Amino acid sequence: MASEKGDGFQKMISFLSGTALMGPNGSLYDSPEYNRLFERMRAMTDGPVRETIIRKMRYVSVEDCPWIPVSHAGSRTLVQPWVRNYFANPIAMDLLKYLAVDPARRGTLQAEWNRPVLWPGVALLACLGAVVYPAASTVRRQRNRRVRRG
Repeated sequence: MASEKGDGFQKMISFLSGTALMGPNGSLYDSPEYNRLFERMRAMTDGPVRETIIRKMRYVSVEDCPWIPVSHAGSRTLVQPWVRNYFANPIAMDLLKYLAVDPARRGTLQAEWNRPVLWPGVALLACLGAVVYPAASTVRRQRNRRVRRG
């Protein structure tokens, strides 16, 4: 089948003028030279002559520029400094295959970055003390008061 070839056959069809109305040629690109080369290439088996024709077809389509690419897929990945051998592959999903973690560097950097923050605990204790002490003294005063008997 044509889609099983690894030479970009499906992409080449998208520039063929015969596929302009109801096919993938949305740019309505029509080049007699490209069409002639495509028909020659379609009938051939894989080999150096076919590769030469594919290169010529690519040259013709690049020179005519029927499409102007306005975007490029890219990705950004943040990786911790203790991770080694991380290579984002846009095709394969084996991102973790050769991944390595340096535990010593990880521990050092985490200890450096994650210093304990003590002031929220101190502030909480101070607020609790400011609420509990007056409440406790009020309860103590009410329990220890003398009741007048009249």
